[in-house]
Amino acid sequence: MSPRRIQRKRTAGWRMPEGAVYVGRPSKWGNPFRAGAFTFLTGPKAGKTMDAADAVKAFRNRINLVEGEEVIARIRKELAGKDLVCWCPLDAPCHADVLLEIANRDDGVGACGVAAPTPSTHNPIPPKARCES
Repeated sequence: MSPRRIQRKRTAGWRMPEGAVYVGRPSKWGNPFRAGAFTFLTGPKAGKTMDAADAVKAFRNRINLVEGEEVIARIRKELAGKDLVCWCPLDAPCHADVLLEIANRDDGVGACGVAAPTPSTHNPIPPKARCES
């Protein structure tokens, strides 16, 4: 069975499955971008509040563009083959899906499905390297 995302619950008797990893806030894998907490200042969404899909996209971009290969390697090492648990409803966008995708790929690509660029002050990452979806 493939690793999957599990919704954490507060219902009586609910237990996190053995071997599953909690990736919500405040764990080290939690998404720092929270729906409703940020407002876009520029661009086509200027003045609009970040929704869950925007928060997941920002998380994906952060891993691929800011944190890069070292974090991608750590995600693969620590989360590969494991179910991931978060509070997000299963039918809603969730950063745990990004972590599952990265952790269980074996083709050496980054969070956007392409080789993760290595940022530097002399060779900035071109805008097209950002994840589009």
